[in-house]
Amino acid sequence: MKINKSTILLPIVLAMLICVYNIYIHSHNIYNSSQILNTLKEQELLKNIIRSIIAEITTAPTSPNLKQIQENTDEYIKKINESNTDNKSIFLSSHVKKLRDTIIDNTQESNGVSTFITFYIDIINSINQNYITYIDNELLNINTKAYILGLKVMYDDMIEINKNREYIQKAIINKERVYKDNALKWLDFDTLDKHNILFLLNNETQERVNEYTQNANDYKKIINKSQKLHNAIHKLETEWITEDELSSLSIMQREKFIFMLEISNILESELFIHCKEALSKSQLILVIYIFIFTLSAITLFKTSRIIKINQNIIEALNKAKEQLNIKNQKDTPVKSIIRIKQAYDALNETLKNATIYKNIKNDYLSKVLKVIENENEERLQNIAYLRKTALTYEQVRAINMLQESQAKNLANLKTLESVLALESKKLQLNEKVFDPQELFSKALQSVADDITKKEINYITYIDTKINKNLISDSSKIVFILSNLLNCAIYQCNQYSKLSVEIKQKITFLSADVTSIEFIIQNDADTEIAHEPKNELFNIKDEYVSFWLSIIDIHLKLFKSNLVIQTIKNVGNMFSFELLLKNGDKIEYLKDLNFKKSIAFFEDINKDYNKNMIQTLSDFNIKADIYTNLNQLNTSKSYDMVLTRRISENMLNIPNLIQIKDPITPVKILSYLQSTPSNNDTMFLNSSRPHILVLEDNSINLQIIKHAFEDYNVDIVSIYEYRSLLEITKKRKFDIVLMDTALPNIDTIQIAKQFKANDIGKHTPLIAMLSNTSEISAKDALVVFDDYIKKPYNKLELKRILSSFIPNLQTYLKENDIHIRSKNILLYHKTSLENKIFADAINELDSHLYTAQDINDFSRHLDNTIFGLVFIDDSVKDFNIRRILENIEKSRVMFGVNTKLFIFSNKPQSDFSIKHYVKVLSPNINKTILSSIVKQELQINNKNKLDS
Repeated sequence: MKINKSTILLPIVLAMLICVYNIYIHSHNIYNSSQILNTLKEQELLKNIIRSIIAEITTAPTSPNLKQIQENTDEYIKKINESNTDNKSIFLSSHVKKLRDTIIDNTQESNGVSTFITFYIDIINSINQNYITYIDNELLNINTKAYILGLKVMYDDMIEINKNREYIQKAIINKERVYKDNALKWLDFDTLDKHNILFLLNNETQERVNEYTQNANDYKKIINKSQKLHNAIHKLETEWITEDELSSLSIMQREKFIFMLEISNILESELFIHCKEALSKSQLILVIYIFIFTLSAITLFKTSRIIKINQNIIEALNKAKEQLNIKNQKDTPVKSIIRIKQAYDALNETLKNATIYKNIKNDYLSKVLKVIENENEERLQNIAYLRKTALTYEQVRAINMLQESQAKNLANLKTLESVLALESKKLQLNEKVFDPQELFSKALQSVADDITKKEINYITYIDTKINKNLISDSSKIVFILSNLLNCAIYQCNQYSKLSVEIKQKITFLSADVTSIEFIIQNDADTEIAHEPKNELFNIKDEYVSFWLSIIDIHLKLFKSNLVIQTIKNVGNMFSFELLLKNGDKIEYLKDLNFKKSIAFFEDINKDYNKNMIQTLSDFNIKADIYTNLNQLNTSKSYDMVLTRRISENMLNIPNLIQIKDPITPVKILSYLQSTPSNNDTMFLNSSRPHILVLEDNSINLQIIKHAFEDYNVDIVSIYEYRSLLEITKKRKFDIVLMDTALPNIDTIQIAKQFKANDIGKHTPLIAMLSNTSEISAKDALVVFDDYIKKPYNKLELKRILSSFIPNLQTYLKENDIHIRSKNILLYHKTSLENKIFADAINELDSHLYTAQDINDFSRHLDNTIFGLVFIDDSVKDFNIRRILENIEKSRVMFGVNTKLFIFSNKPQSDFSIKHYVKVLSPNINKTILSSIVKQELQINNKNKLDS
């Protein structure tokens, strides 16, 4: 059933339009009536001034009443001044003063009369002008206009009378003669018969005027005097009237003026009453129409809403019928609801069955997870036991690698367990005693693989003051911390920074509880709402929004909540606080007393250095701090030399230990409680193959490294054969490539020595032959495992690597372009930013180009081969589609492996998923940028740490 919306709403809309019209009309009536009432009040004051002035003229100067009359005049002028903002009161005051001076000066009597007449004319003109403005108002009703028109005619006549008086007075003063015909015209004009305009007025007003004229002796006297004077002048035989007749004519007209003034008072009092009644009536009608309009508007809104609800119901019914495959579209809404109810019951039954199966599945998965979790816990206990019995750095290294692997498994298991509990609505705390240092270390370690993939600068700190076992649900704490770390990492771009602080807070609640604060901060700039909305955080990315909301649900079990702060151009900070019960003091943190000599090589990151030094200080260890290798005190024997990164020129340092991220008290303590092994330098293997290259020519070395650009491998280079045996004792390599053209060296003999020891027997040794090599391929195969000719052939290199490295395809980069360039193109928002980043790049062995605008950027790509291209997404006219087209065109046209780096706080998915596109933080510093460029261009700066 289709509802015709216009049919229902049209009458209401028409009623509202009628109300609006009447509101408009009556609002104007109210305004006009108010204005006329104010005008009448002012005009009454003006006429009172005229009467008062006339009284001053006719009162003797010595009369005691004169002062009271003058005070009345001044009071009227003051009232006009209070009711007006114009200069009318100033005009009146000056005229009144002049008139009074004229009265006092009896010698100027004739001139004084002229002054009075001029004053009357000015006031009457002012009154008349008000009426003229109202006559043109089309919104005035007919009765009001009749009053105003009658008053205007009267005031026109009064002005004319006073002008005649002014003329007569001048004739008297100047002793001029006046024609008889002019005098007769004046008398004809003043007969008062002209005021038959009264027929336009209502009967009551006419009766008041007629009653006044019939009862007023002044009126009868004026009529009689006018007739007599008319007859007398008419009988004159001369063309001129006498001076006496002229004086009589002036006096008679003054009396007529005063009489007409009184008549106007009657009309204006009637007009005042009429306007007041009209004002009250219009106000009442206006209120009624406003009420009707408001009622209509409410009715319109509610009716529209009802119609909309009905339409939505009908649309929902039709949609539901369509989804439920109910084909009868001609059903009434009632029948449709019955059909949908039947379909709903069937679906509800299906849902019940699905819920039963889901519960069975969840119970089974929970049991399986419990078994796996118990096994994992058993492994962790075994690892903890091994850690206690570990004596050497090699053993600690192996234990750490086992723990790292188990930490990620444990975090994944806890996540699955919590999700199942949440789904089955069985989410509750299962408290037990746990070691917080071990637990937090496992959580931080669980994300190590993701940190490595994105090459994130991972800065961690766990407060060693957390030295007591705690009582709570450890699995849910691992779930919260590991998944919050995953969310923070997910937001990070390549080479971003992520810092984690876990600190004990001072609390005055009880000595039986410990308050622990967790702070995770990244340098992403994704806006996140501070409070969840509809149980989900307000964030564009559904993955992050979902997990943050799940984390917040878990935190509520601990009576805590997730706090998120987004600082523009800085990043997001996630924090929460847990109040946990205390247990006994952790056994391995009791009575720490290490008498070891320790050195620490500072990292380029100040926060990392601060956390490492603080952790060592917490263990009562004062380490010697070095910023570079040249500062190292070689005369001092150190039990441990700690570093975050290792470069080739550090390989000879005894007892060198590379502390792999994340740094935790447990990890550092494991090394402090162990002793060096025979292999006194400690490395942590990565998952990528390790290639050792023995090459003394730096140019050849760069060519060799360039040949490996299609593979994810770690290359270590050495320059002399003496280092070969030494470095292979300390580090395992998958392949060793050896130059056979080393000067003054018997390479066959060196190869035999290497293959004679246990390490060489299990390490493939490949001979690099060139035109200057003194041995042939046949001679090489006697000692070497294989050979390859320089310069490298890509297919030949692939053959060698695939022969000795299992699953080589897993380390192959997705890249079929074989040309590299050291040219760099940079386009920042401002020339100053271009210069800052140019300073960081110019020190490298590369050629830098800077673009001034987007067109200049495109021209560079069309005409020059570039290996690296950097652009800021805040530049003018930034268009990722156009930029990618330019990059693709350059890669195909020049056959170059161009890589695009975008400075942005947005995730890479907003730009492209292509392997050659990477996103960098806009806040990246010069040092890190330089390291990235070196890494991408494979520049090996001697005596510097590899980024």
